[in-house]
Amino acid sequence: MHDAVAPVAWVIDDTGFPKYGTSSPEVDRQYSGTLGNYQIGVSVHAVTDVASD
Repeated sequence: MHDAVAPVAWVIDDTGFPKYGTSSPEVDRQYSGTLGNYQIGVSVHAVTDVASD
């Protein structure tokens, strides 16, 4: 996508989401007062003034 978007900036974002089940590979236990047990996902976006991916 780098060639198609020709980014002028990179946006890095993280978000927490509820953990379901009893195990997840390569994930350590985390706790939030609002979510209980949860996981964090991190995303990287290539952006311009007219597009993002």
